[in-house]
Amino acid sequence: MKGRVTLEGGAELNRKLKALDDKVSKKIVTKALRAGAKIILTAAKAAAPKQSGVLKKSLKVRAGKRKKGTVRFVVQTASGDFKGESYYAAFLEYGHKAGSRKLENRKDIPAKPYLGPAFDSKKEAAAKAIADSMRQGIKDAA
Repeated sequence: MKGRVTLEGGAELNRKLKALDDKVSKKIVTKALRAGAKIILTAAKAAAPKQSGVLKKSLKVRAGKRKKGTVRFVVQTASGDFKGESYYAAFLEYGHKAGSRKLENRKDIPAKPYLGPAFDSKKEAAAKAIADSMRQGIKDAA
């Protein structure tokens, strides 16, 4: 599940970050992304299925990836999709087909997403937390 959040005043924040040292600006951005991601993480943990509790415990935040003018954060299971002890979490989020791959008529099992709705419900609050944290970090660095 991918979603986008656009910050109000993002151009101003970007200009102020570019005026700072690269190392300091990266630290500010990473800290701000974590602040926003933790809001979404809390909502995702509340929405995650609770049959055994493994999925809820395995949800983690990764922040700070940069790619051509964008930065991102990821809320996912500790091992990643379709990996580790909570591999079934991806089946819940994206859906799957039941039965052997050799069968022609496999039954589609629909998705029961928990990350997507958590993001949609909290993206404004996360954007506000990111912007506030960036402003505070820039203020502290100046």
